[in-house]
Amino acid sequence: MAVNINLFPPVLDVYMPAFLINSSDIQKNICRVYFSISAYNNLSEIKNIQVTVTNQNTNISVLNRTNYPCEIMLSEVKTDLTRDSDDKYYVEIKSSDIEGGFQINQYYKVQLRFTGADAANVDLTLPQAIDSWLTANLSNFSEWSTVCLVRGISTPTLSILGFDSTADTTLWSLNNVDLVGHLSFADSAETDTLKSYQIKLYNANNELLTDSGLLYTNNYTNINEFSYVFEYNLNEGDSYYFTFEYETANMYKESYRYDFIIIQESAEMLDAEMTAILDEINGCIGINIKDKMGVNTFVGNITIRRTSSESNFTI
Repeated sequence: MAVNINLFPPVLDVYMPAFLINSSDIQKNICRVYFSISAYNNLSEIKNIQVTVTNQNTNISVLNRTNYPCEIMLSEVKTDLTRDSDDKYYVEIKSSDIEGGFQINQYYKVQLRFTGADAANVDLTLPQAIDSWLTANLSNFSEWSTVCLVRGISTPTLSILGFDSTADTTLWSLNNVDLVGHLSFADSAETDTLKSYQIKLYNANNELLTDSGLLYTNNYTNINEFSYVFEYNLNEGDSYYFTFEYETANMYKESYRYDFIIIQESAEMLDAEMTAILDEINGCIGINIKDKMGVNTFVGNITIRRTSSESNFTI
């Protein structure tokens, strides 16, 4: 029950999706903690919100001691108009609010409590002056919320072989069949990993041609790498684009769009003769490759690919 029985604490999830801590875009290096307001209260009853941030390992406050000597940060309640859910309210925690800034591979515990509208006014730009205000207005505070875990991660970079995310359009060879790439992080010590991804292919008319569905990566080998084959017969000269949306193990999400045009690359004709050898006993077919001059040995590199019913034999 709240100290003020008419004001109930914010409702938080157990943890928030990861946020960036070393992005070149300063606006991305901010931790947003989303919450909802009790059905028995409304936004007009709340003057501001109080925030505590502690190290999960030590339970010691990590708020900047110069700005927050009381180990409590005051903030206004912000609303995310892009969210339709009840947890559309949030508070921002900047790296400058944390002593030494957010660290990678470190979880922090966040708790929130509301200040009632009847509390005395306080200047949020002077956080070091709230000590006496906290004591004088205690009866207007809700209880503290449950603990929410937050974690910052090093900036990830998505790389796909043959594609440049900054290019307007990429020329992609019709000979290519595999979409191969990996996710890397700015700090090599980062322990977050690529968890899942989804690829959607569209034509120039924005018609969805194929959807990979949610695909999961291997957690034991080739971590942060992926490979995918478009289950669609791409036509030479046509324009396409695909979206690549991924999520890390710590729930950080990002989406990219790649535009490309299919081209046909010329290739050297195989200077050899190929014949099939039926092996009925073992239920297979062998391929015999000979030099056109009749010599049994052939020197060179050959790539042999097969089709399957998974693509209706179109790839």
